Amino acid sequence: MTAATSSSATSRLTRPVPFTPRRPVSAHLEASTDDLQSTGRIPRAITPSLLGSAKKFKAALSSESKSRLVTKPKPVLPSVPGTPTKKGSPDGSRPKTPTTPRRGTESPLLMPQVSEMDVSRVDPEEALVDFQSIEPGDISGEIDEAALADYGNEDKVLVSIRIRPTQATSAWQKSTAIPKSIKLDSHYAKSSTTAPQEFRFDEILTGSDNKPVYNAVARSHVCAAMDGYNAVIFAYGQTASGKTFTLSGDEDQPGIIPRAMKDIFAYIRRTPTREYLLRCSYLEIYNETIHDLLAPPSSSVSQPVQIQGTGANIVLTPLREEVVTSLKSVREVLQRGEGNRRTASTDWNERSSRSHSVFRVVIESRERGAGGDEAAIPSGRTTPGFRPPTPGGSRLQAKGGRSVQTSVLSLIDLAGSEKATSDKERTREGKYINTSLLTLGTVIATLAENSAKNKSDHVPFRNSKLTRMLQPSLSGNARISVIGTINPDMGAIGETTSTLLFAQRIKKVQLHAQKKEIVDTEALLERYRKEIEELKKRLTEKEADAPARNRRLSAREASW
Repeated sequence: MTAATSSSATSRLTRPVPFTPRRPVSAHLEASTDDLQSTGRIPRAITPSLLGSAKKFKAALSSESKSRLVTKPKPVLPSVPGTPTKKGSPDGSRPKTPTTPRRGTESPLLMPQVSEMDVSRVDPEEALVDFQSIEPGDISGEIDEAALADYGNEDKVLVSIRIRPTQATSAWQKSTAIPKSIKLDSHYAKSSTTAPQEFRFDEILTGSDNKPVYNAVARSHVCAAMDGYNAVIFAYGQTASGKTFTLSGDEDQPGIIPRAMKDIFAYIRRTPTREYLLRCSYLEIYNETIHDLLAPPSSSVSQPVQIQGTGANIVLTPLREEVVTSLKSVREVLQRGEGNRRTASTDWNERSSRSHSVFRVVIESRERGAGGDEAAIPSGRTTPGFRPPTPGGSRLQAKGGRSVQTSVLSLIDLAGSEKATSDKERTREGKYINTSLLTLGTVIATLAENSAKNKSDHVPFRNSKLTRMLQPSLSGNARISVIGTINPDMGAIGETTSTLLFAQRIKKVQLHAQKKEIVDTEALLERYRKEIEELKKRLTEKEADAPARNRRLSAREASW
């Protein structure tokens, strides 16, 4: 019985798999019979038929056949189509929706997945820039050290107001009694019995020229960032009041961001004793989600940037950083990031920013080697302690007794505060924008009250992504400059008053910014040696002066 069962099982295993073609054998199949007999392999031309029959009789498939079955050529993705036409538009076309890049000719799906200047792919020692590598065209030709304000050297928040030019009658006027102050025209005041409130700031700016705005608002803070201090510059105000124009500008009137980068390279050109590593990142906060504008849109949506850390040690991850060595590479980063920003048409502006954007520059600098020798042997030892909360990627290392200074310059374009709008999607976006701006105002008010009354009340940084990201700066660990943009028209009195009140509150925030420095063991030993020599010198001077002082004391005692 057992032998019969074994014989039956063996016959089933050794029985050849029958082959029944679904269609007549073609001439090409007959021509391939010789190949089958000579090589023992199934020709590619008959593989689909065999796979079909094998699947029918549940025969095992070879790994080669499986790969042929599942491998298919990937279709080329088409460009993102345009959005439908919006009724009532002047030119009959609607601006791009927030999920579509602003530039219709460049599809984000066709962007390179990895940039050559990604910090994870670049050796920082090979991407250093110094006074010799800066091209003359990369630096600012408008440097006037005498006109450079000292605001960046003070631990206070610099607050300036920019009045947007208007053809209509202005409801606001500069005060003649108090310099650098602004007040509402008495004709538009709610009550004629009380004088309108006057708001005083560090600067009151008018006109459409961005150069004086940059000199007054940002230049001193850019220099502070180059000296090793964290610096934050952001624009706050109503929609269509000129924030994006102030930060980015245009071809004729470059804004704060391009002018700041030119000054950074100019500063490096004027500093022959140090070498620098510059890393840029660009992100936005849209509907309370942080997106990396330099990453491919697919990964930016599937992997939004997260805020990690506590207190002053805030880290953004995953955040792409790119090394920049010239003004051209900075323009490429800005162009790519601006193309991915969320913009759309609103009831007040044809192309309005629908998100908060943050352009960050991580500035690392190190003393050049003695005599220009850059091949100093690293000590391999660094002191433990605090390292600046910069995103991931390679960093400049302290070596050869040379310390490293690290600072972050953040240039922030806040979305404008919103009223009710006729578009449903704009209403949803406006809800998130207003919530984050309201939280920012609450945080500023709490910080101001704590510093004024010496209190320690809880500050709700975690109520929005914007305030959570700005927590180290608003807590005082940065030099801060705020430019409040206002619309002077009569119909915007309420929004303008709100902007001025916010700017007035933020002036009360206390700062205590400090330089961040990474020192290796050799640099520390050298520093301690100099301190010991200085103390010995003072002690020797005191000992030399001791006999004469004792004689004077003895004479006084004798006279008593």
